[in-house]
Amino acid sequence: ISASTSVLLTDGNYEYGSGLRRTNNDLKQVNAGIDIFGKMEGGGWHTKMYVNGSRRGAPGSTSWPSEDRQNDKNAFAQGTLSKKFSDIYTLNVSSKAAYDNLFYKSVWGDSEYTQKEYQLNSSHNFRIREWWDLSFAADGRWDELGSTGYRATRYGAVSTLTSVFRLDRLKADISVEYEGTFDKGASSHSSLSPAADIRYTLSEGLEISAFGRRAYRTPTFNELYYPNYGNPDLKPEDAWLTDIGLEWHKKSGRWQTNAKLDGFYNYLTDKITSAPSAANPYLWLPYNIGTVKAAGIDATAGIAYS
Repeated sequence: ISASTSVLLTDGNYEYGSGLRRTNNDLKQVNAGIDIFGKMEGGGWHTKMYVNGSRRGAPGSTSWPSEDRQNDKNAFAQGTLSKKFSDIYTLNVSSKAAYDNLFYKSVWGDSEYTQKEYQLNSSHNFRIREWWDLSFAADGRWDELGSTGYRATRYGAVSTLTSVFRLDRLKADISVEYEGTFDKGASSHSSLSPAADIRYTLSEGLEISAFGRRAYRTPTFNELYYPNYGNPDLKPEDAWLTDIGLEWHKKSGRWQTNAKLDGFYNYLTDKITSAPSAANPYLWLPYNIGTVKAAGIDATAGIAYS
């Protein structure tokens, strides 16, 4: 068991000279955490809990003092478990629950934000043969954001099936991933993303590799819905990433020499980036900017003596 706590108390007020004093700088903060570790036959587990609370002023300048206040509450609990049941099957499980609340009191109007999150993740790994591994992962997630007069909810699921082969000259990692996001009262998105990473030994010290996958990214919960930042009109990013390379390495006595040449081509649609908004240049929002094509060659070489 490991536990910790801390307390911070300060008024934060200090003189600037000539009798000027900046006010409303006070901060009161308390946080505490505990970790519990456990062992079991074939594995172990870990649980962590954390809480934080603070109250603070939001000071203005000495000429324009502020009476704004901010209160924060944060808490989360998470845990992991890993257990090898046999030489064939290993299980990994993790989960998390989080709560965040921010209340801002201002002469211009009060505002409050509350965000909740729950996650459950699992992976199942199978050693089918000495040269063949198979794994299946499944994750579920729920998010909710509430603020003054506003609420958004998202359900999400991700599952991946991966097969890894290790032969004398050939190594291959092949997978397919399903991702689904379902937003209450808004659009939902689903995708299948295949991937393959292959490496082949042409001769001693000389290897060729090839990589390709689809990278589909649904806008994050905050990118879509967080007040004064989110853009609910965002579309998902959809990219195809490819790479082919040649790698050579040689060892002679205490000298080691290596060289690598990689060529890549990426094609991405609806890229998400942040930029100043048209209505207020001081407010940055995420936008889709269109199609991005990237191509290039990476070349490296090195020599070492040990």
